[in-house]
Amino acid sequence: MIRVILDTNVLRQFAYQDQPHLDVEAINNAQEDLGISIADGTFLELASQLQEQHICFDDWRKIVGKASMMLDNELPIFPGGCDLHRLSGVREDGEVDMEKVKLRSMHCWRFIAEANSLSELEREYRYLEGEVPIIMGGGPLPAEDLRQQKHQEWIKFVEDINKTWQPKKSPSAQEAAQAILLKLKEVDGFSGRQLDAAVPYARVMGFYLHLIFRGYGAQKNQNDVVDNMLFWHLSLPAVVVTDDRRLVGSRAIPAGISTGVVSVAEFNEGVKGRNVNGLLPKMETFEEFMKC
Repeated sequence: MIRVILDTNVLRQFAYQDQPHLDVEAINNAQEDLGISIADGTFLELASQLQEQHICFDDWRKIVGKASMMLDNELPIFPGGCDLHRLSGVREDGEVDMEKVKLRSMHCWRFIAEANSLSELEREYRYLEGEVPIIMGGGPLPAEDLRQQKHQEWIKFVEDINKTWQPKKSPSAQEAAQAILLKLKEVDGFSGRQLDAAVPYARVMGFYLHLIFRGYGAQKNQNDVVDNMLFWHLSLPAVVVTDDRRLVGSRAIPAGISTGVVSVAEFNEGVKGRNVNGLLPKMETFEEFMKC
């Protein structure tokens, strides 16, 4: 199966007629085996935008309705955090219970997809994990609190890079990516296959740091933090679909994001040409990338 992860802006396009959309019909008729998911951070961002009334509920329903037609039934929301890192090989400290992950993903999506009003997103929702009752909802979604938590983690990450690595001049994306990998290499037990798996992510973060050292405040923007989490999925490997021109355009920068990050138009073309597999990120080992 080819894993495909959708950015928030790709889903929001379903609410507006004048914007390019994913070709849902072509996706459903695709000859390739596609597993399309949204990242947990994307779900967080959409829920937060709904709560802050940046998206009206009618538009939210359009987004959820279209997304439900093409998302992976078993993994509509792809896990993040430790589970994602273990699935990609970045962490090797435990196994992922995929049955629980899938069950949680399915019920989390069902919880929002079946809501008929904004108030119903605060309803109590119950399901069983084996014999263990799980309760979701029962109040406002804690989307903003979780987003702020991720934001603070990102700020600390950037501060740590600044403390341990102070370049005399603004670094290239490649230099920044290599610095990130060297930082990860210092972590106890982080080596070998984990470093290899982290290369696609380092490429993306290298691009962000390349911008940060040039004055772009990515560490201050909460939406960029969601993007930061999103691009860990490249290590699975996976295709990440976004219409963020800055990110798609960064492929022209040496050692930037490179392959794996595509626009809606490029993804639609890949689906119709039966070549989504050709959109997957180029996988390099740590040693190969450090020699660039």
